[in-house]
Amino acid sequence: MSSGEWSINSFISDLANPVYAPGGGAAAALSAALSSALVCMASSLTAVKPRFSVFRDELTAASEKLRELNTRLIALIDRDAEAFEPLSKVYKLPKETEGYFQIRQAAVLYACSVPEDILLCISEISAILASIKDKCSPSILPDICCAAYLSAAAAKCSAITVFSNTNMIQGTADARRIADNTMQITEEICSVCESTASSIAEKFSPEGH
Repeated sequence: MSSGEWSINSFISDLANPVYAPGGGAAAALSAALSSALVCMASSLTAVKPRFSVFRDELTAASEKLRELNTRLIALIDRDAEAFEPLSKVYKLPKETEGYFQIRQAAVLYACSVPEDILLCISEISAILASIKDKCSPSILPDICCAAYLSAAAAKCSAITVFSNTNMIQGTADARRIADNTMQITEEICSVCESTASSIAEKFSPEGH
């Protein structure tokens, strides 16, 4: 089902079906989209408040960028299933098939392209949420905190999807390059998100905790 047509109920139902796709990659894209939407909501609500008018242009620009990222992430939900299809066919090929290793490597690289793109989107989301957290209405900070947790989780889900794919071509230059890049961007995202979430969560910690 196209992401332009599904409801959240239908997506969860599809995700629960005994098939490989949609799977973790699509779930990561949706989680990242939810994070982006929360930050967009926070920036949009704050931008119209007179007391935050000094930040209005920056918050409005952030909202516009986040909407673009949401569009990209929703498209990546569909692309995840499409990118998995060639890899699923490789699983069924005998290793004696002519050009097997080249076919497998091409399928792995294509399958990795979606979680890699998801990570690039999350990197932008995390940078935006960190940059606007001190410029948003205090009442909306818990939503930004939730967005940070979602982004970190989505990044980790994307990374494990990449690693499970590159494991099929371990030892190759492509596997090392993709794994190194994925590890670096995931660590950067999680560092930003965890720092942002912690700084907000401290403001709302119950007394004595």
